[in-house]
Amino acid sequence: MNSMEIFQNGDPSRPWTVYDDIAEHCGKDIAIAMFEEFAGIQIKIPRTVDTPIGRTLSNAIGNEAVKKLCETFPGDSFYLPQQGYSESKGRKGRIIKLLLSGDCTTLDIARIEGVSERYVRMVRSKYRKAHPNTFSDANKAQVRPVPTQ
Repeated sequence: MNSMEIFQNGDPSRPWTVYDDIAEHCGKDIAIAMFEEFAGIQIKIPRTVDTPIGRTLSNAIGNEAVKKLCETFPGDSFYLPQQGYSESKGRKGRIIKLLLSGDCTTLDIARIEGVSERYVRMVRSKYRKAHPNTFSDANKAQVRPVPTQ
């Protein structure tokens, strides 16, 4: 059973989910697209499409879908749970490489690797403990390697 089947199984005994809210108010296609692109990530729905997160959403799920989300849930935050997660070999190593490159935010890495932002932060934290002075504390949102002199 894939993650979309878990959300769409129609079982009336399961609790109401974020998927249900999005599907009811914006349509199943938009809900499916949101979960396929952003599962495991906390998303704040912008008030307009013309914002950085609005453009990120538009690139992923389409401008019309984002307009509908903005009209329906302006300013609301959703955590889109990761379902059916299974760790693949080398994932932590790839995450660490992306963190060290300094080119990706935790959101970017979570999307690339199909994991939650929380998981990326956990990997970063464990790596930081094992390798002190690897990351700059000045910019924790976008991690960059500390230059050596």
